[in-house]
Amino acid sequence: MATVILRRPTCDLVVLGSSQPSDLVIAEVMTVRRRGGGGAVLIAPTETVWIDLWVPAMSPLAESDVRHALLKAGAAFKTALEGAGAEGLEIIETAQSGRGPAICFDALGYGELALEGAKLLGLSAWRCREGLLFQTAMYLREVPDIGPLVASLDRSTATSVVPLAELGLGGTTGRVLAEALLEVVARDEPAELIESDPSLVAPPR
Repeated sequence: MATVILRRPTCDLVVLGSSQPSDLVIAEVMTVRRRGGGGAVLIAPTETVWIDLWVPAMSPLAESDVRHALLKAGAAFKTALEGAGAEGLEIIETAQSGRGPAICFDALGYGELALEGAKLLGLSAWRCREGLLFQTAMYLREVPDIGPLVASLDRSTATSVVPLAELGLGGTTGRVLAEALLEVVARDEPAELIESDPSLVAPPR
């Protein structure tokens, strides 16, 4: 069944995209790799909401075109956030070229959410025969600086980033947002919520 997965990191870590080199990270920080593509994300336990969404192949969200699936997933997260009190969010329907794919929050991609052009929700997807895994991240109050942890990059065209606090949701917990997403998904199919250790994400290779 569809599963909302709330991940509970206990230390700072960098999550690499599926094809990124491990040596992108140059500092002593825990590193894991997600199955989906895209750029590196810095996870700070007190500031990051990390929610994954697994949907089976027969789910209404499991579009054969991954771009369309990303847009549907983004719409589900938008509805969940609006239910929690967010306003003014837009779904990115055309990928925008920011600094490039090396750092997730430096650019805007399909299905991601923004507020007046500033990125709020980072979104990645991975497909297999059994279904689709969407992985997301948002920041609560402060946006941690990933710059010192990765190889020197030109970030002059980086997209700005907005934390949930600027939508009045800085005090909202990941559990509340995960439950809001569960409610949205469960309108169309059976769904459950679980909590998971992020170490279960694939380690870097």
